[in-house]
Amino acid sequence: MHCDYKTNHKNNVMKHENNVHQNIKGFICKDCDYQATSRRYLMMHINLKHLGIKEHKCSLCDFQTNRKGALKTHVNSKHLGIKNHKCNHCDYAAYNKCDVMLHENSVHLNIKNFKCCYCNYQGSRRSLLTRHVKSVHLLIRDYKCNYCDYKGSRKSILARHVKSIHLLNQD
Repeated sequence: MHCDYKTNHKNNVMKHENNVHQNIKGFICKDCDYQATSRRYLMMHINLKHLGIKEHKCSLCDFQTNRKGALKTHVNSKHLGIKNHKCNHCDYAAYNKCDVMLHENSVHLNIKNFKCCYCNYQGSRRSLLTRHVKSVHLLIRDYKCNYCDYKGSRKSILARHVKSIHLLNQD
């Protein structure tokens, strides 16, 4: 055995061995190259990526997700300001330990494993690379201003536009 994993069910040991140590992903998406270790994870992928279904909605803002745990993390970190994990090099803190590790690798150790195939951009997360490609190279602007024809590639960029252009001119 490779680790300290324990269970009372032999079937769970085999699943653990296949999923964690052998990296066997037997559930394959028919619409893309995504592979999952369980039917549940495959269904979550299909609902989110292909059907756009997000079952869990934040009651305090417009955040939506298909994972209950992600909603809890969102509320605790964004609305309650819980940041239990701190960077060893600066004042950065986050709710999730993995976010602090990504921060340390990216900011302090300059580890950026996700490279753009169109330019020299490098990111510490796949999501940052995807956002970069969509906004810079594909020019996708999903966030439309309610006051003019402006479109932004991110919600925060649209918010900055509204604040600087429309809210300043309300005198």
